Amino acid sequence: MARMIDPNVCTALERFYGSKIVSSSRAHGGSINEAFFVSFSDGEEFFLKYHHEPPEGFFAAEVHGLQALAEPGEIRVPRVVHFEERLDDRNLSLLLLEKLEADTATPKKQEEFGRALARLHQTSSDRWGLARDNFIGLLPQVNRQAEAAQCSWGEFFSTRRLLPQASLGRSKGWFTQTAERLFEAKRDLIISKLHRDGQIPSLLHGDLWSGNVFWSKQGAALIDPAVYYGDREADIAMLELFGSPPRSFREAYEEVFPLEDGYEQRKVIHNLYHLMNHANLFGGSYVPSVLTTLETL
Repeated sequence: MARMIDPNVCTALERFYGSKIVSSSRAHGGSINEAFFVSFSDGEEFFLKYHHEPPEGFFAAEVHGLQALAEPGEIRVPRVVHFEERLDDRNLSLLLLEKLEADTATPKKQEEFGRALARLHQTSSDRWGLARDNFIGLLPQVNRQAEAAQCSWGEFFSTRRLLPQASLGRSKGWFTQTAERLFEAKRDLIISKLHRDGQIPSLLHGDLWSGNVFWSKQGAALIDPAVYYGDREADIAMLELFGSPPRSFREAYEEVFPLEDGYEQRKVIHNLYHLMNHANLFGGSYVPSVLTTLETL
């Protein structure tokens, strides 16, 4: 079964771990990387993912994000076992992670997740962004924290989130002149709507749709991050973009860190970023969703 995995990856893992891979099974659910559960001859099991042509620094950014989320100690994150950015001068990268045992999302676990995420969001910075750029899916995510010390959240979101997606959309041909004129007409509104006095940059997962919450025996674990410091509403908004978590999650979250009035209006703007990102990654129905959202702001 191990030969299902690229043999160069197998060789690199066995060289690192000092043990033979005795079995493997494909892990399903992701659309970007090859993913497997692997077992070694000493009985240890891990989760493996690799990519043949990733952007430069792809897995290094993920490792950094996982470590940043784990550092506050508020929420479960799979432990990084090993990663290699380039295998033997090939543009082949791998990441080996702790294997978490899957379980169901019970109401109690949803409540615990709400409180844990609220505590994670209380980890703060003095500026928006991050000291390094990273990725949202396979696409670059521009953070440039050093340049964001004095700007508002709305300005950061407009210039570091929406503008790069719009530029990429133009190069792909779906972000037309009509869309660009509409976007320019709405930019001041976007900036003003996202501004609130006293906003504090919170540590965010950054790509927090339901598929990036892994339900383990120990509760919710965060995977596949696109970490930066931003408005915490952006994480909650994305959780509600492709199917909302149960009421118990929101109630538990707000027990610890209540959301402010106007969140329901602002979440439409926050999710515009993810709709644009999906339009650039997948096209299809996401393109008219972006245009409809811009029209109705």
